Amino acid sequence: RSASARAIGIVPETVLPAGENRTLVIRTCTVCHTAEYVVAKRRTAADWDSTVARMIVRGAVASDDEKMRILDYLDRHFGQ
Repeated sequence: RSASARAIGIVPETVLPAGENRTLVIRTCTVCHTAEYVVAKRRTAADWDSTVARMIVRGAVASDDEKMRILDYLDRHFGQ
């Protein structure tokens, strides 16, 4: 995780509901962001897709399959 995410000391499991692919979301998204930041705003499936694609372009590491699993988790738990 980034220094700022570590400095805050927030445990992603307290923010992200248990479910399939939570660990993948934590591994992929909390490298740079706190879990609170990742899910601060509910989004449509299309908005999540755009956001995750943009993060991959910026350096998030996820295969095409992992991207789909991340999108499924985010839409299921934080979709509009």
